[in-house]
Amino acid sequence: MRKIVWAVDAFEESNKLQANMGRALRSLVAGSKATVEPVYVLSPDQLNLPFEFGAPWVRIYEKPARLQLQQKLKSFDREAHGLMKKPKILVQNSPSLSQSVESVVKYAKKQHADLLAVGTHGRKGVSRMLMGSFAESLLVHAHGIPMLIVNPNVQIPEKFKTILFA
Repeated sequence: MRKIVWAVDAFEESNKLQANMGRALRSLVAGSKATVEPVYVLSPDQLNLPFEFGAPWVRIYEKPARLQLQQKLKSFDREAHGLMKKPKILVQNSPSLSQSVESVVKYAKKQHADLLAVGTHGRKGVSRMLMGSFAESLLVHAHGIPMLIVNPNVQIPEKFKTILFA
């Protein structure tokens, strides 16, 4: 494995989810030369805006999103010893979960990613129905790219010894 694309939510409030994903990625790349490239999709639906982005809106939100993303990744970058690449922001102009997912998949394929990583809350019932599932949509559309999906409650080993590929 040489390249991992990590779909990160820059505005995710659950530090537990981000920390668990960070542990999983550190364990996965331990002892290898694999790099991790964080990717965030800046889109109106991520910011709960009901309208399409135009150039002025992108300029307004891109800088805070970049700063937030860098802050979220600061501890991972220190602990990963330079294996993390500079975060990438993909701008999606319309408020569409499926288009945001497609942006990540296209980017991962363009970068020849060996793995696509994403965190999930594992919501169920009404909250899942209302919030949707970025991770599930990514799994459905990431044809040909292996995925690592981590939730905040899974126990992460210090080092992966075996990976089951179903």
